[in-house]
Amino acid sequence: MYYQCPRCPIKTTTQRKYLKHLELYHQSETNFVVECGQNGCPSKYIKISSLRKHLTRKHSTTIQQENSEVQRNTEEDLFEEELQIETAPSSLEKLAEVKTNIKRDLAFFFLKLQEGYTFSH
Repeated sequence: MYYQCPRCPIKTTTQRKYLKHLELYHQSETNFVVECGQNGCPSKYIKISSLRKHLTRKHSTTIQQENSEVQRNTEEDLFEEELQIETAPSSLEKLAEVKTNIKRDLAFFFLKLQEGYTFSH
């Protein structure tokens, strides 16, 4: 099972790492809100600590199942378990397009600026 961050392309293999990621990288963002999402649960929180309490109180069975699943993994699997980043090729293409548009717009701006300066003197 993977936990996909709703704010960036990070995926984690455990809920513990997912919550830690949200806490370290996103909780301080303006208007931060995270949805529980366990078994379709719609509860939302602005603090990871509140979400953790909710998960313990309302979804302890799900957490226990995940913990026993993790314990079944070998030590090697646990050691190699890391965050995975997905890089979408389309985002690189979009970035190149934005860069090209900025260059074009700057060129037009400087031409207009030069044209205005030349005519005013």
